[in-house]
Amino acid sequence: MIKIVVGVLKNNDKYLVAQRRKSSHQEHKWEFPGGKLEMSETEDEALRREFKEELDIDIEIKKFICEVTHEYPRMKIKAKSYYVESENVQNLKKLVHEQVKWVKKDELLKIDMVEADKKIIKKILEE
Repeated sequence: MIKIVVGVLKNNDKYLVAQRRKSSHQEHKWEFPGGKLEMSETEDEALRREFKEELDIDIEIKKFICEVTHEYPRMKIKAKSYYVESENVQNLKKLVHEQVKWVKKDELLKIDMVEADKKIIKKILEE
């Protein structure tokens, strides 16, 4: 099982989602930023590193959302999700994604998100 951390970045009333690149697993689907934990890395360290690598911004981890497991055809993941904040949202760059965009809460279910993130969205909508 692959351990993943996911950051839900909210700015005013919108959430940041990013589109996976062509030729990647789940290509062109949308996701919340995040990724795999590296050897001997804490969840906090991994989430901060992923946001720096993917969007070139520093984040502050605020609150745990939920933990989900999902089995894709080629892998099984366990993802822990957290609300994160950043003072640099105006300066984010798309370094590894096709696109990034801000969407309102009620639009999250209308986007073609990766399956594991759909479970996180369900938890967000319950709040």
